[in-house]
Amino acid sequence: MKRINFKIYEEELNNGFKIIFIPMDRKVVTVHILYKVGSRNEIEGKRGISHLLEHMMFKGTKKLKPEEYSGIVQKMGGVDNAFTTEDFTLYYSTIPSENLFKILEMEADRMVNCVFNEFESEKKVIIEERKERTENSPFGRFWENLSLLSYTLHPYRYPVIGFEKDLLNIKKKDIKDWYKKYYTPSNSFMVISGGFDRDKTFEKIKEVFGKINKKGEKINEHFYEPEQEGERRMIIKENGFLKILGITFQIPSFSDKEFLPLSMISNILGGSESSRLNKRLVLEMNLCNQVGIYCEEKMDKGLFIFYALLNKDAEFEKVIEIFWNEMQSIKKGEIKKDEMERVKNMLYSSFLYRMQSTQGRAFLISHFELHGDCKRVFKYLEEIDRIKPDDLVEATEKYLKKERSNTLILC
Repeated sequence: MKRINFKIYEEELNNGFKIIFIPMDRKVVTVHILYKVGSRNEIEGKRGISHLLEHMMFKGTKKLKPEEYSGIVQKMGGVDNAFTTEDFTLYYSTIPSENLFKILEMEADRMVNCVFNEFESEKKVIIEERKERTENSPFGRFWENLSLLSYTLHPYRYPVIGFEKDLLNIKKKDIKDWYKKYYTPSNSFMVISGGFDRDKTFEKIKEVFGKINKKGEKINEHFYEPEQEGERRMIIKENGFLKILGITFQIPSFSDKEFLPLSMISNILGGSESSRLNKRLVLEMNLCNQVGIYCEEKMDKGLFIFYALLNKDAEFEKVIEIFWNEMQSIKKGEIKKDEMERVKNMLYSSFLYRMQSTQGRAFLISHFELHGDCKRVFKYLEEIDRIKPDDLVEATEKYLKKERSNTLILC
């Protein structure tokens, strides 16, 4: 097993802003700034406000015009973007190393000086995006209903993009209050990877971020989801050509020691063309044209998700039967040595490949930091290596059983 070895340096300013430095021998640098707020933090009537705020962060500050941030990055020869999830909102850019200080200045500026230009028009943009991706798309309706079926109380059941009525209901004061509460030094951190002078960069960070005195405490909000005690099933009649099946189970958070065995099960069953369900359902029996299985890497309970696009004449119950047969095989311990090796090698190679770029390394470090410890990255390959077939059997028996399942049929 290949081990990774590189330096990580952690610093924290007096206002609670944490910085993680990852020096790499590159002529570019990637900057991540992650705010610990996503759709899980939202309240009824304001669903979608975190994603809306992400859009607003590109609409100018007291110093920058709308979209000027990205225009400056493009002139540098760099790239930038952002995305909002259930758990966090991430802003990132990769630029030539000599432009790093300009990025730091602009990020500090929009942490405190966002002016919310084009607020109403941007809400309309997001509403149209929702209509296109969800309301007018059977795939979008499928995924939205799968989340609603899989949770009863936890805010993970709601879409990150929100609902049209909620978006229309959000006022500029609401988003200013959201910005004031969550976009603070103590509720965010920065990761810098690539070629840079660490001492000079830290001095610059202290200069531009150290003076930010937005009041705010570290926010640790916890959300409840009761243990599922019965199988749930939903059928959506679309009367179209698509036939989509989804089966989910609630599983522990990414930081839990039981997550990795579940992730390995998902890869054995559906992680590649050579996985069990792809061979059975797609290649051998021609019941589906696509199948997939994955585990969500969440801060709270995520989902183990199986989905399949069925061929026209395939029967849902037959596909469901084959899924449960394979799950039962895992539960019985019928796991081949070469399957374990193949899946471990897939996880190793994916992890190591991402480590090669400044963006990939910054993302992985950001991910581990969000989930409690950025230096877990050095132990991760060993954690994978230690997993045994018995761990998979135990996880299957505990989490992947019918009375904890949610089945959605769209036809």
